[in-house]
Amino acid sequence: MSNIGKLNKIVKDGQNQIIGHISTLKMNLKFRLVENQNKSSENAPDYLIVTANSNGDEAQVGSVWIKIIEKFGEEPKEFFSMTFDDPSFPHSLNVAAFPQGESHWDIVWRRRQAT
Repeated sequence: MSNIGKLNKIVKDGQNQIIGHISTLKMNLKFRLVENQNKSSENAPDYLIVTANSNGDEAQVGSVWIKIIEKFGEEPKEFFSMTFDDPSFPHSLNVAAFPQGESHWDIVWRRRQAT
């Protein structure tokens, strides 16, 4: 797995926010997570990924689902399953963010293996 970015929980204007960035050879994207206030089902994303477009307006470029890893004999651990997609991308980018403390996550990517 390759570490391609970070998430950080910050306090801005008295409110908790999660901000992040992804850096690859062709992508340098700064974004923030916005809690999905309109969850219509249990499968709906927990967060929306938003960034500024070339005009400075907010644009949604993805979704985030909270997932849980359960291993026998260990405490369950939460992580974020993230999908970035936009018409300007050649294809979607699927990554995961794993906690590294209470307010930091590493964003990792792994190429899917042929089955």
